[in-house]
Amino acid sequence: MKGQKTGGRQKGTPNKDNPIRGYLLTHSIGYFKPNEKNPDGMSDFEVDLAMMTPEDRVGAEIRILKHHTSELKSVDMDMTVAEHTETIDERLARLALEDEEGE
Repeated sequence: MKGQKTGGRQKGTPNKDNPIRGYLLTHSIGYFKPNEKNPDGMSDFEVDLAMMTPEDRVGAEIRILKHHTSELKSVDMDMTVAEHTETIDERLARLALEDEEGE
């Protein structure tokens, strides 16, 4: 049946609670929040970044950005151009002939 729901969950049914997802979210939030135990109240993430070499820091930033931005995909396109040598008079004659055959 096109356009009609025939199975699956009922509309409005919430997702099941996932305790692992909740733990990971809590851990991540804590990792990025400022921490008074660190110098200048930096987050644990900022302390870890400061201890990395510039090359490692850039790599870490790139890996983090991949989770927050959508990756652009390449698109293949055929750019061939067909050359038509038909003149306007020839085209009009062909169209008139097609019109006469259609009647």
